[in-house]
Amino acid sequence: MSEPREITIGSRATWSRSWSDYPAPAWVLTYYLLNPDRQLVIVAAADGEAHEVDVLPAAQGAWVAGDYLMTGAVANAATGDRRTVVDRVPLTLLPDPATLTSGHDQRGHVQRVLDALTAVIEGKATHDQLSYSVEGVSIARMSPTELLAFRDRYVLLRQNELARERRAAGKRGKRSTILARFPGR
Repeated sequence: MSEPREITIGSRATWSRSWSDYPAPAWVLTYYLLNPDRQLVIVAAADGEAHEVDVLPAAQGAWVAGDYLMTGAVANAATGDRRTVVDRVPLTLLPDPATLTSGHDQRGHVQRVLDALTAVIEGKATHDQLSYSVEGVSIARMSPTELLAFRDRYVLLRQNELARERRAAGKRGKRSTILARFPGR
């Protein structure tokens, strides 16, 4: 099972990973969840040669909802050195539904950025939307060409998210036909 793309705070999070080159317990797997405001750390336990992650709600006290880059790294258990990055995935920590208030924005990162880019292009951006940055560049400082390019990229990211959600729900997506013409035929 691979790493999740979303975890709801207050819910148990479990998954397992294994690599033949980095078997547990000889190697220790640690996940670093990073965003501009914080870093969270998850250490996997050994289950045979697999790395098992089991994060109980009680251990999520420092977790804050938001979008993170989750980087998995293994280190030799005997020496602690030779840390090797084995995975990098985007992760969204969703707010604990038991603590939500009626005014909470439940859109994910990709949808919020897409909405902000679209609002700026249409000249209807709020102060909050103008404060977003994409790849270290403030939306307010982007040229029209950059805005359109990032919007197109985020449209694709959102379509991919929706396709993953449909697959996870057991729904089949639309099949695409690619037409091609070959020279000389």
